[in-house]
Order: sequence, then C-alpha cells, then structure tokens
Amino acid sequence: AMVWDGRTCVAVLRGHLKAVRKFRFSKLEFLLATCSDDGTAKLWRLAEKRKILSVEEAECYLTLKGHTGPVHDLAIDKDASAVATVSSDKTIQMWRTPDGHNLRKLTGQGSEVLSVAFSPSGSFIATGSRSGFKLW
Repeated sequence: AMVWDGRTCVAVLRGHLKAVRKFRFSKLEFLLATCSDDGTAKLWRLAEKRKILSVEEAECYLTLKGHTGPVHDLAIDKDASAVATVSSDKTIQMWRTPDGHNLRKLTGQGSEVLSVAFSPSGSFIATGSRSGFKLW
C-alpha cells in the first residue's frame, strides 16, 4: 500500500502477504491501519515530520491476528484507541491499538461480514453483510 500527497508518493507500507482490502487513517496523522486477504490487519506508524522529497517506509508496529479468513474491512474509533475488524470467517473482532490486545470477538452476524463502522460517540459499531446489518 502507498500513501500519496497529491501526485507524490510519500510512504510505502510493506508487509501484507496478499491483497490489501482497506486502508484507514486515524485522527492521529501518524497512525494508519490496513486489512488484507492474508487474514490480518496491520497498524502502521508514519514519521511525524516528513523529509522533503523522500519516500518513507512506514513502520508496521502491530499485526492483528485472529481471523481465519480474509479481513474485509476495519474501522478506527474516534480516540484511535481501538480498531474493529470484520472477516469472511463471520466474526467481528475488537483490538486495543496501543498493544494489539484482542478485546472482544463477536459472532452472530450469520454470514460473511463485509463492512464495519464506529458510531460517532464510539458506543456502538455497525456491521454489514449481504443479508443486512447489525448494531452492536
């Protein structure tokens, strides 16, 4: 994956073994997240001050492992303290961003989970599948 500033690539994120499905920015400019068909999500750290005319290799500081299928989507909460991931394995998983601790694994969607979003307050997450959505 790459981070662009207009037409200029400013950072490269290397580490997933299969296609990257989604890329999310957090409210913290230096914290990014990706998810992939390799069954993982990764949290990335960018330098807080960019060097002019150079492409940065972003640092993967956490790999979130727990899904048994491709990770289709992810969301970062409003405080950038948690990440939610959803997968073809029919689960939703919640992770703490500082250390990658798995906070919770939710089941009950009933089918492959395709999308996830935090509510503005951060109190709920919504997940979507081909058959509908759920509010957790």
